[in-house]
Amino acid sequence: MCSHGIIGAIFVDGTVNTERYVKVLENDFIPIIQNGPDFEKMWFMQDGTRPHQSRRVFDVLEKHFGDRILALRPLA
Repeated sequence: MCSHGIIGAIFVDGTVNTERYVKVLENDFIPIIQNGPDFEKMWFMQDGTRPHQSRRVFDVLEKHFGDRILALRPLA
């Protein structure tokens, strides 16, 4: 969900783990919002579930959003 409307639904087969979450971010979610208005001003917010807290996820998010991320920082 963003100020421009609802994005998705994006479905994942099986349990969401870090690798599946990264694939959704890279292959589905980020390409959709990059083509929308004001991507450079968008902030990304996620909850603190364990697959969202990996270094790999934050590498992807930081590549696209820089410091515009609202989330618990990655686990060691």
